[in-house]
Amino acid sequence: MLKATSVTWAAMYTFGRLVMPANTNRDGVVCLIGYLKYVASTSQEVPSMMRVPTDMSAALGVCDAAKVLGMTKYTDHVYKVCDAMLRKAIPSSEDIDVVIAVKDQHARLFDIVVRDLAIQVWEDSIPDPDDFDIYLSNNPVLATAITQCNEAHAEKLRYLERVEYRKVQTTKQEAARAACERSIKEKSQCPLEKRKKFMPEERSHWVKTRGTQPHKGN
Repeated sequence: MLKATSVTWAAMYTFGRLVMPANTNRDGVVCLIGYLKYVASTSQEVPSMMRVPTDMSAALGVCDAAKVLGMTKYTDHVYKVCDAMLRKAIPSSEDIDVVIAVKDQHARLFDIVVRDLAIQVWEDSIPDPDDFDIYLSNNPVLATAITQCNEAHAEKLRYLERVEYRKVQTTKQEAARAACERSIKEKSQCPLEKRKKFMPEERSHWVKTRGTQPHKGN
């Protein structure tokens, strides 16, 4: 069964024994093997692993065991359950604890937690801010990640403000140049005796756009 289901079995199978890393999640292995035994014993179409653990620690334990055993194709949906558990509502402190503990192995889940909490901190919508502050004080890794996330968001907003400001200024400058161009055309086309003097900015615009000094009388 191992040969048929694992893509890494050869690296772990030594002298008739399956040798796994010492930190392999035992409960996850038991759950996964139980599912594979069911697969091997049925002639019906095999569904995805049933009874997906609704506990974050147990679910990730199954995913980690599958990774060690080279059987992740059987647990992709379990990982998606973990993803959904974190997205559907504010995760419990227990679930956050689990994600923090495995943040290096499951960086994507940690990022989901950080981004969602950072948004709520930014919007000041944390349900129990005092309790949350205490929780963050006990989990500096999460606190730092949330702060960095919101600092990056603030910098992005400042950048967008600068971009918008430059757009507004450019629009104003283009409008001013167009108005100046209309004015000098009108003044330069009038009969000499009726011509009005160019304003300093009009004279400057003439020189910049035409490369010559205005005609006499302007």
